[in-house]
Amino acid sequence: MSGMPGSSSGIWFDSPLPFYEKGALVMFCGRRGGTSKGPYESLNASYKVGDDPKAVARNREMIARAMGVDPGRLVTMRQVHGTAIVEANEPFDDPPLADALYTTNPELVLCVLTADCIPLAAFWTEARLLLMAHVGWRGALQRFPELIVRHLKGLGADAHDLLFALGPSIKRPWYMVGEDVRQRFDRLADSYRAEDYFTDIDGGFIFDLTKLVVDQLKRAGANRENIWVSEYCTFFRPDLFFSYRRDGKRSGRQMSCGRIMAR
Repeated sequence: MSGMPGSSSGIWFDSPLPFYEKGALVMFCGRRGGTSKGPYESLNASYKVGDDPKAVARNREMIARAMGVDPGRLVTMRQVHGTAIVEANEPFDDPPLADALYTTNPELVLCVLTADCIPLAAFWTEARLLLMAHVGWRGALQRFPELIVRHLKGLGADAHDLLFALGPSIKRPWYMVGEDVRQRFDRLADSYRAEDYFTDIDGGFIFDLTKLVVDQLKRAGANRENIWVSEYCTFFRPDLFFSYRRDGKRSGRQMSCGRIMAR
């Protein structure tokens, strides 16, 4: 990502160029470039996984600098695998229970923490409105990507013109689930064929969450040409990413960030 803000910070990240060209900086950070030690090495951004809080604070300071803001302008939420979408006009004193934040304030950086789930960015270029969301299998089961598109349409956006980006996440063939998870998706049978997303293998199933999220965005009206998908798998690349499914409870969390660039 040569030439983009943050590329010289020492922090590794993946970033959708279409967003940058249209006026928004989105950084899907990995685990490289931070100060944490042990299983949290090195850019863990979560205070809730057992890491040294001072190291987490330093890591967040580094991320904030890469995004061009003070650490106090990083806006987070308490992610609960739900479907709440909250507007952010200023940093929260008490982060809301939500899985998506949106803003038109270029002084804020919206943040999502993940360790296998999909960090999802959406940009309504005409209104200069940016949304950052967290989508796992529970969110997909609740059609959260569809709800996000509908929410933006309710604000006046044309779904076909929205830009979307799916950051690094666990991908097939590494995303294995059991029959219990597979059966829950029967409730989507009216719109989505389970066999398109689940592959039976050795008594379990390989789940293609990325494909399902893309299809849900499309069903809600998004243009596939405007959906950018990171090629990186968090499970497969321990050198670049934290992965809860690979490393368990002592896994760190990578931070994904989005900011509207000032005109």
